[in-house]
Amino acid sequence: MHKDDEKLLESICQKHGVHPSYLKQLFLIEKEYADRNMYTRSGIYKDIKRKIDEWTK
Repeated sequence: MHKDDEKLLESICQKHGVHPSYLKQLFLIEKEYADRNMYTRSGIYKDIKRKIDEWTK
């Protein structure tokens, strides 16, 4: 992530009360699925939900 993107992300997260590391982890999950076709990419929602469930416990 570029420095300008990092600053923007931190600003947005601060405004909405979200820790930037949460979104960075979601971005990493998306990046893992980015090069897959739509059939194999379908697991992304399950992985995102699992990550969010971890944070809300």
